[in-house]
Amino acid sequence: MSKREAINGKPYAGNPHVRFDEGEVASATPRRGSLLYKMVFSVAACAIPFVVCANSGWFSNWPSDARPADVSRRIVMDTNMNQFDPNPSRFESPAFQRECGFNAVALRMNGLPLAVTALYDGYDSRVFPEGSDARKWVLAVREKFAAKIREAKAAGLAVFVNTDVIVLPRRMKELYKAEICRPDGRIDFMKPKTLEIHRALIGEFFDTFPELDGIVVRTGENYTFKTPFHGGNRPCDYWNDLEGSKAAHAALMNLLREEVCVKRGKTCIYRTWDFGYFHVRPDYYRDVAGRVRPHEKFIISIKHCASDFFRGIDFNRTLGLGEHPQIVEVQCQREYEGKGAFPSYIADSVINGFEENEGSPDPHTLRDFAKSPLFAGVWTWSRGGGWVGPCIRNEFWCELNARVMANWANGEHETEEGCFRKAAEAMGVMPESVDALHHLALLTPKAILRGKSASDAAAAKDLPVIWVRDCYLAGINMIIGADWLYNRILDGSIEGILADRRESVGMWEEILELAKTVRCRDKADESYLLTSSLYGLRLFRMIEAGWDVMATGLRGDMFGHVYDTARLKAAIDRYDSAKAEYMNLPRERSDAATLFTDEYVRIKVREAFHEVTPVPGLGESVDRYRKLLPSPKGSALEHTAIDVADPVAVAKWWVENLGFEITSQRDDVTHTTFIVDKTGKIALELYRAKDAPSAPDYHSMRPLALHFGFVSDDVEADIARLTAAGATLVVHEKAPGFDGAMMKDPSGISIQFVKRARPVLREQPR
Repeated sequence: MSKREAINGKPYAGNPHVRFDEGEVASATPRRGSLLYKMVFSVAACAIPFVVCANSGWFSNWPSDARPADVSRRIVMDTNMNQFDPNPSRFESPAFQRECGFNAVALRMNGLPLAVTALYDGYDSRVFPEGSDARKWVLAVREKFAAKIREAKAAGLAVFVNTDVIVLPRRMKELYKAEICRPDGRIDFMKPKTLEIHRALIGEFFDTFPELDGIVVRTGENYTFKTPFHGGNRPCDYWNDLEGSKAAHAALMNLLREEVCVKRGKTCIYRTWDFGYFHVRPDYYRDVAGRVRPHEKFIISIKHCASDFFRGIDFNRTLGLGEHPQIVEVQCQREYEGKGAFPSYIADSVINGFEENEGSPDPHTLRDFAKSPLFAGVWTWSRGGGWVGPCIRNEFWCELNARVMANWANGEHETEEGCFRKAAEAMGVMPESVDALHHLALLTPKAILRGKSASDAAAAKDLPVIWVRDCYLAGINMIIGADWLYNRILDGSIEGILADRRESVGMWEEILELAKTVRCRDKADESYLLTSSLYGLRLFRMIEAGWDVMATGLRGDMFGHVYDTARLKAAIDRYDSAKAEYMNLPRERSDAATLFTDEYVRIKVREAFHEVTPVPGLGESVDRYRKLLPSPKGSALEHTAIDVADPVAVAKWWVENLGFEITSQRDDVTHTTFIVDKTGKIALELYRAKDAPSAPDYHSMRPLALHFGFVSDDVEADIARLTAAGATLVVHEKAPGFDGAMMKDPSGISIQFVKRARPVLREQPR
């Protein structure tokens, strides 16, 4: 089995830091035996039918005279999943979604599934007793759902609400554990009592919210870390019981078909999304879908790509299979491509095909699939996806993607170009500027592919796909984790990849020049076109230089530790310059999105929580090879001097509490005292200046005007220890990769204790 097939089946296979599918974290240590190969062997046997199905009779069930589904009956649906960006979104308004061309909305309440609105009074009143805090919480959440549903209905939208399976009250699990749980404590969907509870749950959905047009059901991910009174797990255990997972899907689908579609005449949209099985494998899809009788109101939802929303991934081979209507999911705010911080137009690529999929068997575009009688519509994610930033202040690129997709899905013979013009003019782009904007937009998928992946299709499909994710840039640890960079250096093709990076920068330069020519009625949008293009150019300049450093450095590691230091220095200088310009962008352009960091993260996801732990990224890789360069000439810093009211007392406190040592002390009016830290490399001169009537008032001085920063292994412990010794805490701040406490010593001098994922000092104090 090829890596291409493995990545299509296991979307996170190339990432040595994260295993979403099992919630396990692999080592961040660089190694040549990669996680990718482990996954290849584990799925190789079950992938063989995938290849056979993909290459034989795709769409063979279509009659030769089959006609596309009636356009008027298509669902053109949007979801705003903007739960991690604090900036407001216009897509929070159903009226705006209607204006953009959507006829339906799939509501999400800040990550809460519809399942948390059920009280189960008619099933077992002990679950949420009257007057309990849990019941009050459910009632409050229920009212928020009801208000949002009313708002969407008032806007003229069909209303669906997302829910996950299995999500049940913890009290329900306590009451019926023996009847619904496996020996390991996980809820077993196939138990009769579990099925009975879910019938009651579905009934309560529509009794509570009778105006609902239907529900959207997800089984592939199930997170309850925002639900204080609920828990659950996925109903399907692909890894330990593949056949059982098929039975669980079929049981759930048949239950939903009966309870939602047949009994209540509502629509059920069933998402196949998972990590390499129902969502992408034709053999698995045919087997499961074949166990459920088709119903016009039972619709299967599938992402257009055979994995998550990555580049370098095949068109989804399950689209067009079987007899069930299918709706196609499209992400407009691309979580692996900047989230709208820089121009990323994907509507044309989704409709007409991505560059890297040219030559793939038909159908490999949404335009092809729309010819199928199974095509039931398009479901866009206008906002959301991913876990962290960048956070955007202008939704121009998200809105453009969403409007074009809605225009196209609503039309029977619409071209992408026609849909684009209609969307751009609706967004206030002046008619004479639409062609320039379209040219700019069509350049972006090419620039992004070359900037973060490869123009060579095989290389693009083989690269660890999430070395860029959210606002993080991975480094050499991750990229060599799948042997990808090793192999490209060995076969010489790395120079082609680096040429792609340079070509990407050239494209971003062209994008920026085009952006300067586009005029909009809304000057905020006109400004953001320029800002976002500048953001992309500066970011991809940094990426280009960083990749040159990594490739040049790793080549030296591999071949006798002989390094091309001239090339390394040139690349590092480019990187430093590009990074400085990029980091300065928010100061130049107030509408810029929050920035990427050249660190990476290890994300550990479970049903009940998720953890984001910083790990070395692109910046650490550059610094790794920076150490090989000759040190620049210059003078070494000897000491820092500070005028204090009582040098003797200050020195004594710093010795006793901060580990300093007094190396000299004068017995005169200045009491000049030199103290040295435990490394012996940092010295302070404390004295009472004779030419000043008094020392500075450090108590009133802002800490950010002057402070001394110390490396900390445990910031909380340092706060407690120094507070007991007379220091005062000013502020304690935490962020991904940073834990810092600002304090003042008894004399008012500001001291900071910092724990960083990426140290400032090249050599950490010991």
